[in-house]
Parts: sequence; structure tokens; C-alpha cells
Amino acid sequence: MSAIHNHWIHEKPRIIYLHFQGIGNMRDLARTVKAAIQATKS
Repeated sequence: MSAIHNHWIHEKPRIIYLHFQGIGNMRDLARTVKAAIQATKS
């Protein structure tokens, strides 16, 4: 399950939240998230 959304209206700077759920080893999941962030260069 995952969700991408905002919590507020007209906030500056604009903040978008990403919620996700995973099953498995916490370190492996963290590495996957880190790799995804690095792939977007954001």
C-alpha cells in the first residue's frame, strides 16, 4: 500500500508526502528507498 499526497493547502514550499509499506528486512527496504531517491536525483 502506498500514497502520494499533500497534508496542507497553499503551503510554501510545497510539500508532497509519500507513504509506503513494505515487508522484509528493514535495512534492505531502506537501501531500496535510498536507491530510488538517488535515481531521481532529488
